[in-house]
Amino acid sequence: MPDWVLTPQAAGVAIVVGIIMPLIGTGLVAARGDLAGLEAAFRGVAGIGDKAKSLAAVTLWGIAGNIVQIVGYGVLAQLLQAEPGETLWLVSLTLVTLGLALGLVEGTFQASVTVWAAAEHKSTGGVVGIYEPLRIWLNLWLQRVWVPFVLLGVIGFGIGAAVTGLIPAWVGGVTAATCVLVLLNLIAKGDIIVALAFVPPLILGIALITTG
Repeated sequence: MPDWVLTPQAAGVAIVVGIIMPLIGTGLVAARGDLAGLEAAFRGVAGIGDKAKSLAAVTLWGIAGNIVQIVGYGVLAQLLQAEPGETLWLVSLTLVTLGLALGLVEGTFQASVTVWAAAEHKSTGGVVGIYEPLRIWLNLWLQRVWVPFVLLGVIGFGIGAAVTGLIPAWVGGVTAATCVLVLLNLIAKGDIIVALAFVPPLILGIALITTG
């Protein structure tokens, strides 16, 4: 493996790029004037029709972004593993990978089943009865699992990167504190704006690029 791959900068770039990829997809959809289709993910498919295809487009960017993030965290785990006494890398990688993988489950559902359900609703005026319970399960209950997994993993990576000197200690503290704030918000309100979950890893990724 080339030396440049196993660097903090490479890990940071992969994490940051993975996070912004769905934003790129959203921007492309917005440029076409199709943002209304994104509403199907959180309010159902009534009245969405063919516009749900824009949800699929954005979700596919998000799926690719999750995969790129997993690669970035894998590189970071390799760097931490090489440091004497660093043991958080395995738990952190497991949590983040599992969380992002569950996020992929949600994404593939939105990109396929939701688009199908919107087309069914447009043509028949109704949707197969199981769709709405599945959508609520994915949008509410599954998010309550995968988002904390990612955040707990990022806390471990932030601490590990700070302890080993890959990033400044204060950045590791800010990363961990931001994760805790998002988790407390989830506990208090019972739901979450998923975009908030990617603020801490964005901080971590930028720190790895600039100071690693």
